[in-house]
Amino acid sequence: MSQENQTQLQPAIAPQPQPAIAAVALRPPREVRVVEDSSPMAYLMDTARFEHCYRIATTMARASLIPAHLKGEDRDATTANCFLIVNQSLRWELDPFAVAPETYVVGGKLGFQGKLVAAVINSRAGLADKLSYTFKGTKGKDDFEITVSGRLNGEDLPRTVTVCVRDVRTQNQMWTKDPEQKLVYTGAIKWARRHKPEVILGVLTDDDADIIKEEARVEK
Repeated sequence: MSQENQTQLQPAIAPQPQPAIAAVALRPPREVRVVEDSSPMAYLMDTARFEHCYRIATTMARASLIPAHLKGEDRDATTANCFLIVNQSLRWELDPFAVAPETYVVGGKLGFQGKLVAAVINSRAGLADKLSYTFKGTKGKDDFEITVSGRLNGEDLPRTVTVCVRDVRTQNQMWTKDPEQKLVYTGAIKWARRHKPEVILGVLTDDDADIIKEEARVEK
């Protein structure tokens, strides 16, 4: 029998079914970025530190005693609000759990108590000595004023700001109950915004909140 005939007589072999291959969705590799930087803002670019800050915000969001204004419509919104606190606290190098109770919301914006901001200025503004205060005029009257002085590291002369009650008084009851202390807070913030604006940037303070409230009443 010829080779050609032998080939023709061989039985046809049915192709064997191939095992099904399960489709696997490949997840893109997660980027982990490590930043060799000790500055307070380095965490924004450092994955590990950023996620740790988010864990801090998550823990804060779970607390039943956080201020009501930090509680959002759901847990994610609450965590995001708490992350705002963590973010600002890192800039100021403060404990975020201590900062949270010293905040409030007005006009949809997060504000910080004047006493907290004054403390930040004394500790983070690069002062050779703490701010000093000189009063003039009659306490409780519109002519009552304060001169805030602060000498920066490396400078010989202090920088000053003078604030008079008549120019800054609002409906805040502290202007009546404790005008001297309120003038200290207001004067300290005015000093920082003129001489060290990078310390407080555009954070909302008591005075700003009072102005927003008064403008809202006028519009009504």
